[in-house]
Amino acid sequence: MRVTLALALAGLLAASSAQAQTAAAIEEGERWMSTGNQLAAQRREEAQRYIDRTTRAMQEGDYQKAARLAQALTRKDPDRVEAWLLLGSAYIGAGDWPKAQKAYGRAVRIWPINAEARTGLAVAYARSGDPRAATHLAWISGKVSDCAGRCPDALRLAGFKSEVEKALAQAPPVAPKGS
Repeated sequence: MRVTLALALAGLLAASSAQAQTAAAIEEGERWMSTGNQLAAQRREEAQRYIDRTTRAMQEGDYQKAARLAQALTRKDPDRVEAWLLLGSAYIGAGDWPKAQKAYGRAVRIWPINAEARTGLAVAYARSGDPRAATHLAWISGKVSDCAGRCPDALRLAGFKSEVEKALAQAPPVAPKGS
């Protein structure tokens, strides 16, 4: 009987110890998650400050400053589409079509169905006389047709299409190959 009682007590102590270890592990995991969440929140706040400063610089017409700020954001968060869109917009504002193409191209690679990225890339191509603008215009036109006024983004998409068409109308003439 004593042996059975001792074994039962030992089992209870072992189970209690395992529960204590499990509780400690859970508590430590929660601390790590909390720290991770705090770091993520800090990164989001820092990114938002860059976004706000970049937007303000563009509103003031200081596209060089906007580009520097957006570049810093793309270095800190290279997978953030919004950062590449801001950088592309700053380059468009500065009239630097090749750099705008690279920035918007990166945004399209990160998020291929982002209409704003496709529009920016198409405008940058059109303004530099690159025939690839037509490919992106076709993609945007397809999205406009798919919506046909039924989706919430219909007006926005139509505006994007109009923006690309306008850029194509202002595009420099393309020299024939071989000339």
